[in-house]
Amino acid sequence: MTSHRNALLAKLSEILESEIQPTTALDANGLWDSLAVVLTVAAIDDVCQREVDGVALSKCETVEEVLALAGLGA
Repeated sequence: MTSHRNALLAKLSEILESEIQPTTALDANGLWDSLAVVLTVAAIDDVCQREVDGVALSKCETVEEVLALAGLGA
């Protein structure tokens, strides 16, 4: 599970174009938009083999909330 968490964190860093931590606010750099949500849905599917709802994902405010939605919460 830790390797999935690290892999998803790495993909989120690429999507958000910045280094992130679980406490990072998703819209801190203004890049959490519909494209980022779609890319994150695909990343979660790729890393976790899990489908997540795009609407629920778009409501996430922190990286930790995305990890929880992906089933990789703390």
